[in-house]
Amino acid sequence: RVSDIISDIRQDLDKTADLEYSIIVREKNAQLDIEVIQFSLVDALLNKGSVDDPILSMHDQIIVFNNVSTTTFDQQKNSQESGVDQVTINSRDTLLDPILDKLRSQAKEGAPVQIASISGAVKSPGQYPISGQYTIGDLIDAAGGFKDSAFLQSVELRRITEQADGNIKAQYQEYDASSSSKLSSIIVQSRDNLNVRENIDWNPEDSIEISGEVKFPGTYLIRSGETINDVLQRAGGIDTLAFVDGAIFTRQTIADLESQRAKEFAQTVRRDYASSILTEEVNNSTFEEIFSITNQLEEFEGQGRLLIDLGGALAGDENANITLMDGDKLFIPKRANTITIVGEVRRQGSHSYQQSLDIDDYLALSAGMTKRADDTAIYIVKANGSVVLPNTSLTSFSQADARLQPGDTIVIPVNGQYKDSIPFWRDITQIIYQGTVAIAAVAAL
Repeated sequence: RVSDIISDIRQDLDKTADLEYSIIVREKNAQLDIEVIQFSLVDALLNKGSVDDPILSMHDQIIVFNNVSTTTFDQQKNSQESGVDQVTINSRDTLLDPILDKLRSQAKEGAPVQIASISGAVKSPGQYPISGQYTIGDLIDAAGGFKDSAFLQSVELRRITEQADGNIKAQYQEYDASSSSKLSSIIVQSRDNLNVRENIDWNPEDSIEISGEVKFPGTYLIRSGETINDVLQRAGGIDTLAFVDGAIFTRQTIADLESQRAKEFAQTVRRDYASSILTEEVNNSTFEEIFSITNQLEEFEGQGRLLIDLGGALAGDENANITLMDGDKLFIPKRANTITIVGEVRRQGSHSYQQSLDIDDYLALSAGMTKRADDTAIYIVKANGSVVLPNTSLTSFSQADARLQPGDTIVIPVNGQYKDSIPFWRDITQIIYQGTVAIAAVAAL
């Protein structure tokens, strides 16, 4: 029996051996067709001499699998005394593939292929050999058992049947897998598939990182549907120094999308440049310049910043209270009481916020604009990352955001059409001089 062989080699079994799923591969006729018998090492050893301890035949092959599917090792041991050719310890895929191929090749009319499959929330989904009174419970044991995220109240069995008219029909049946007794009463047939659904609310590793001015900063595991306000409450709420309007929220999926768009733009630039070479277009850019630019685009890493109204979320605004995703990050800085001005001003820097001052006042504090400044395109970068014009909001937030607030940055862009006045007046002077000389010459005639 199996227990006799396993007792003899017990000390040679690897610690990662799967004690719940082993098989016997047996030759059943002169054509060397095989059948597969599934058993449990634990049951065979605990119930010696019972139906759980199969009787072996000459040339049987016992296969003991590893319960870690990613492990690849192969240990073989011959046991000539018992007539068992080989005891093999390995991963499922390595040893099952030739067995499944043999079962497929020997299948014929009246003797369907003895293979079923299992998918979904099991540890080792795939195809497995079946035989005799093979049950759903046996198939689940073969796949290493359920994942902890499995939704056991409803597993789906798909069965392929041939109708009287020769057509093939797929039938689907739901079963409750929460009881082991129910699983042992359902017989699996050729080409059946068992789909174990995964619980959508099971996400024990999804997390968000919160830093800055909260009572308990750190990484928090999140459940499905949890919002930014929910997690801030778990983090003890914001402290008295928190600058809510300056909160920075980033999302990895957005960062990935930004990087992908940059790569796509690089491909577009290369394609357009290649097309321009084949036409009569005037192209002032060299291949090296295009190559340098597109390389920078392909290496661009997105920041993934998502503009949020954290103050609205904390105040109970459902639209502002966004739902969180795995990998989100929230940073809440300390309260800022400054206005920063950058760009084409004579002295860039930050100034203390004063409610009575407007843009012109802060420009004066920065010694005014340079001659290259575009005074028609001045814009404000709000503390939350949104951009507004002095009199018109470019975001979905309120028009009040267009007013200067602590933490804002005033940006004075450069005028792209600016021309140096010295060459201009030099050209005008030259024209006037040449015109004067011409007039004098005509007058002298």
